[in-house]
Amino acid sequence: MKRVILREENTRESKARRVVRFISFAVGVVFSISLIRNALDFYRSGDRIDEASSKVSELEKVNQELRERLEEVQSQEYIERESRNKLGLAREGEIVVVLPDEEVLRKLAPPKREEEKDELPEPNWREWLDLFF
Repeated sequence: MKRVILREENTRESKARRVVRFISFAVGVVFSISLIRNALDFYRSGDRIDEASSKVSELEKVNQELRERLEEVQSQEYIERESRNKLGLAREGEIVVVLPDEEVLRKLAPPKREEEKDELPEPNWREWLDLFF
């Protein structure tokens, strides 16, 4: 009977060892997967840093352009030019002349003679070229 009991104890011990081995193997696999994921995240973090730094440099360029535009808009020359163009204001002693639209100007202009063209005359070199060729 001792042999039977010993065999049963050996099988119990071997089953316990198998369970322990399986659990330790499963824990090792889980830790390995976790380690691989962390390594990949660490590797990808460099790409994210590069992407963020390029975005920062683009935003700095835009910021610089906006600062230059703000400086231009706040200048006295810009304010004067815009007040002249958009509001029709003038300095003291100046006269503001407002021309009508192009259509009204054409109606008011004297009629063109038939010999006058809307186009510019041909350049001299073109006339010489046409003459000889």
